[in-house]
Amino acid sequence: DDKEYFYTTFIDKEKIKLLIKDIKDYDELVKEGKWVDRQCNFKSYGKQNAECEYCKMAEIYK
Repeated sequence: DDKEYFYTTFIDKEKIKLLIKDIKDYDELVKEGKWVDRQCNFKSYGKQNAECEYCKMAEIYK
């Protein structure tokens, strides 16, 4: 079923390495206070004019 395809994925060693790198990058950026300066890549998946809830929360740190 095409509806279920969105939720079907295979996680290999390369994806795990990328996830670990993302977590390390996130940790470093948060500790340096630079996380809120990053570009947001939020995708609402069908909700029009949806605002990223994390960007909204981050406004208090700018």
